[in-house]
Amino acid sequence: MTVRSNGTTPIGGWTVTWTFPSDQTVMQLWNGHFTQTKSAVRVDSEGWNALATAKNTATFGFVGSGTAPPGVQNLTCTVSAASASSSPSRR
Repeated sequence: MTVRSNGTTPIGGWTVTWTFPSDQTVMQLWNGHFTQTKSAVRVDSEGWNALATAKNTATFGFVGSGTAPPGVQNLTCTVSAASASSSPSRR
Protein backbone atom coordinates (compact mmCIF):
# COMPACT_ATOMS: atom_id res chain seq x y z
CA MET A 1 0.00 0.00 0.00
CA THR A 2 1.14 3.55 -0.63
CA VAL A 3 0.51 6.52 1.67
CA ARG A 4 0.96 9.79 -0.22
CA SER A 5 1.37 13.33 1.10
CA ASN A 6 -0.34 15.60 -1.44
CA GLY A 7 -0.16 18.73 0.70
CA THR A 8 2.57 21.21 1.40
CA THR A 9 2.77 20.51 5.13
CA PRO A 10 5.06 17.77 6.51
CA ILE A 11 3.32 14.85 8.21
CA GLY A 12 4.43 13.62 11.62
CA GLY A 13 2.99 10.14 11.16
CA TRP A 14 0.21 8.19 9.49
CA THR A 15 -2.24 5.45 10.38
CA VAL A 16 -4.07 3.20 7.93
CA THR A 17 -7.00 1.09 9.12
CA TRP A 18 -9.27 -1.40 7.41
CA THR A 19 -11.58 -4.32 8.14
CA PHE A 20 -11.23 -7.71 6.50
CA PRO A 21 -14.61 -9.15 5.45
CA SER A 22 -13.97 -12.62 6.91
CA ASP A 23 -11.30 -14.69 8.66
CA GLN A 24 -8.19 -13.12 7.08
CA THR A 25 -5.20 -12.26 9.26
CA VAL A 26 -1.98 -10.33 8.77
CA MET A 27 0.89 -12.75 9.31
CA GLN A 28 3.80 -10.40 8.52
CA LEU A 29 4.06 -6.69 7.69
CA TRP A 30 6.98 -4.50 6.67
CA ASN A 31 7.56 -0.72 6.77
CA GLY A 32 4.98 -0.19 9.52
CA HIS A 33 3.75 -1.44 12.87
CA PHE A 34 0.46 -3.35 12.85
CA THR A 35 -2.11 -4.54 15.32
CA GLN A 36 -5.12 -6.70 14.51
CA THR A 37 -8.20 -7.30 16.64
CA LYS A 38 -10.48 -9.85 15.00
CA SER A 39 -11.02 -8.49 11.47
CA ALA A 40 -9.92 -4.89 12.24
CA VAL A 41 -6.35 -4.00 11.21
CA ARG A 42 -4.36 -0.89 12.12
CA VAL A 43 -0.98 0.02 10.62
CA ASP A 44 1.07 2.91 12.05
CA SER A 45 4.10 4.53 10.47
CA GLU A 46 7.56 3.91 11.80
CA GLY A 47 9.66 6.89 12.85
CA TRP A 48 11.72 6.78 9.67
CA ASN A 49 8.77 6.75 7.21
CA ALA A 50 6.43 9.32 8.75
CA LEU A 51 6.51 11.57 5.63
CA ALA A 52 8.40 14.38 7.35
CA THR A 53 8.69 16.14 4.01
CA ALA A 54 5.73 17.34 1.94
CA LYS A 55 4.81 15.73 -1.40
CA ASN A 56 6.35 12.38 -0.46
CA THR A 57 5.19 8.75 -0.23
CA ALA A 58 5.63 5.82 2.11
CA THR A 59 4.80 2.21 1.32
CA PHE A 60 4.10 -0.86 3.38
CA GLY A 61 3.22 -4.40 2.48
CA PHE A 62 1.99 -7.50 4.22
CA VAL A 63 1.52 -11.24 3.95
CA GLY A 64 -1.86 -12.50 5.05
CA SER A 65 -3.55 -15.81 5.63
CA GLY A 66 -7.10 -16.96 4.98
CA THR A 67 -9.21 -16.91 1.85
CA ALA A 68 -8.32 -13.97 -0.39
CA PRO A 69 -10.99 -11.30 0.14
CA PRO A 70 -12.58 -9.53 -2.82
CA GLY A 71 -11.64 -6.27 -1.08
CA VAL A 72 -11.31 -4.68 2.31
CA GLN A 73 -13.92 -2.59 4.09
CA ASN A 74 -13.70 0.73 5.93
CA LEU A 75 -10.29 1.68 4.51
CA THR A 76 -9.11 4.97 6.07
CA CYS A 77 -5.87 6.90 6.38
CA THR A 78 -5.28 9.53 9.05
CA VAL A 79 -2.23 11.72 9.61
CA SER A 80 -0.72 13.66 12.47
CA ALA A 81 0.98 17.03 12.14
CA ALA A 82 4.75 17.15 12.17
CA SER A 83 6.33 18.59 15.28
CA ALA A 84 9.55 20.58 15.30
CA SER A 85 11.41 17.48 16.53
CA SER A 86 10.09 15.28 13.70
CA SER A 87 10.95 17.70 10.90
CA PRO A 88 14.18 16.99 9.05
CA SER A 89 17.10 19.06 10.26
CA ARG A 90 19.16 21.13 7.86
CA ARG A 91 22.75 21.78 8.76
